[in-house]
Amino acid sequence: MGGDALELAHRLPRIFKRVRAGEVPAWKARRIAQLTTALPLAGVEFVDRQLAAGVDKVGWAAIGRLVDRAKVMFDPEGAEKQRREAADGRRFDVHTRDGTVHVEGVLDLADAIDLDTAIRQGAEELATLGSPESLDVRRSMAAGELARRQLAFDLRAETGACGDGTASVVKPRQVVIHVHLSDAATYLWRSPHGLHLVKNRGGTRLVTAHPPDE
Repeated sequence: MGGDALELAHRLPRIFKRVRAGEVPAWKARRIAQLTTALPLAGVEFVDRQLAAGVDKVGWAAIGRLVDRAKVMFDPEGAEKQRREAADGRRFDVHTRDGTVHVEGVLDLADAIDLDTAIRQGAEELATLGSPESLDVRRSMAAGELARRQLAFDLRAETGACGDGTASVVKPRQVVIHVHLSDAATYLWRSPHGLHLVKNRGGTRLVTAHPPDE
């Protein structure tokens, strides 16, 4: 944290001035400082000048792109080295261990910032909707919601992606809930707000939980 403060005070003076004025949250300024630490002074000055006026309104994806642009402009050799290292080491893995799922990966800067922003926004939405869970739990829930929203598009890969000339189809997860009711309870289907009786198989009545047609 001390390094972030020094980066702000000495190399990002315009943004630091807005932090001291209470116009920019300190946590956001610290994260920007963490992104610019590896830049040469000219690159940091460029980022500071470009961001200072609207840093409180700019999203992380745009900030990440600006930092990447500064790397290319003021440290082209370092940017190319980072690009090669990222291309060689990027990965995203999901491991199941003892009933717990561990997710880990190495992403490039822009992808990582976008993913973190999406998960953070999802966690905030869950809190707004009344979730009592901790921030860490809501972030993990938001990751699952993000995946399900993507799957809901029923995306199709290009023909030939499977290697046999067929198209690959990603389908959303299907959830089937089995409800066991007493024989007497199934007669609620007569009520305007009750359940439809579907069929009787082997003495067991199967119902679907939706109201009768109006």
